Amino acid sequence: MEYLTVEQVAERLQVSAWTVRRWLREGQIEGSHLGDRAGWRVSEGAIEQFLQARSNRAGDEDGDEGKAAPVAA
Repeated sequence: MEYLTVEQVAERLQVSAWTVRRWLREGQIEGSHLGDRAGWRVSEGAIEQFLQARSNRAGDEDGDEGKAAPVAA
């Protein structure tokens, strides 16, 4: 399994390194913090899980899934 740096993840996801670090701190993407000098490492599997979770969440927000049906008066 390959592990990527924050900068590599940012490039792959086309976001800033700051955004990736925020996601890591917030637990939105799983990674290992190896210390201040080494920084974070993220597995390719964690990136796939993150993207899948975001894809599922976006689908729920766009559709009617999870919304309560109207109540008849």
